[in-house]
Amino acid sequence: MTDKQKKQKERRYLMRFKEVCSAFPDGEVRDCERPDFIISRTEGDLGIEITQLFQTPAPSKRPLQEQESLRKRIVDEAQSQYNLLGNRPIWVTIYFNHNYLLKKRDVKALGDKVAGIVQRNIPSPNGPAKDEVYDWVNRDYFPEQISRVSVRNGRKNLWSPSDFGFFPSLTPKEIQTELNRKNKLYKTYQKKCSSVWLIIVLDGSNLSSTFDVDDRDINAHVYNTAFDRVFLFENFSRRHVELLHTTWSE
Repeated sequence: MTDKQKKQKERRYLMRFKEVCSAFPDGEVRDCERPDFIISRTEGDLGIEITQLFQTPAPSKRPLQEQESLRKRIVDEAQSQYNLLGNRPIWVTIYFNHNYLLKKRDVKALGDKVAGIVQRNIPSPNGPAKDEVYDWVNRDYFPEQISRVSVRNGRKNLWSPSDFGFFPSLTPKEIQTELNRKNKLYKTYQKKCSSVWLIIVLDGSNLSSTFDVDDRDINAHVYNTAFDRVFLFENFSRRHVELLHTTWSE
């Protein structure tokens, strides 16, 4: 993700949050870095920092979002190869074998192979969906990092990786861990504004950013933070809650 794409994503989060947060102040929202945004106010500029929360990887495991990013890149590479051939629009779902750890060097080769599998399985017009799964017979062209490819007719090209897994419960400890990381930067943020809010985002668009949230545990806990106000924001449902906190001390 480029810096421009990252900033666009942060702004989307902020605008969705603004729509549901009655405490959000009026004023022009200006892009910034450290903090991510500045809002001009007569009582002093307000800084807003956006941070996204991800599932904590198991010991000795790579972050889940890292693998998700590589899967997306492989799917994009395959779709690009398919589009070059001028084929008609289709919907494609790629199921990855999670027992294999993907690496950056795999992207081009796996993308090419997936494009070839899709090409072999294009349904006839108005025909039913076609699936192909990895087995011992097709392993000469079907990579073991992929478990299944599903192809069906569509009005536009829509290619995506399929994610599945366990949604862990979000705990106050995980939120505090993220607060501890951001607390250390508060003085840097404060150089550009008089007060700073932190918005912790649960994106929910992929497995790594999806949690089972128990409001009773999250809302009752008192967190330790340097930020003036802290909000937990669920992007899909647009639920938000302001977290109780005490002043952080190093």
